Amino acid sequence: MMKRHRAIAEQPFGNLKARIFGNRRLLVRGLRGVRGEMALAVLAHNVKRMAHMPGTS
Repeated sequence: MMKRHRAIAEQPFGNLKARIFGNRRLLVRGLRGVRGEMALAVLAHNVKRMAHMPGTS
């Protein structure tokens, strides 16, 4: 059951970390810091996707 959960739920986070940060390690420790760092990474990812949407200049 955990193997299936990891394959479904954790893969997007791993891919996001690898693409945004260049490696799979986070720069901060602790839940509060990781939440902030991941929030910034998700925001950067979404802005990057929006910039490449058709109809935007």
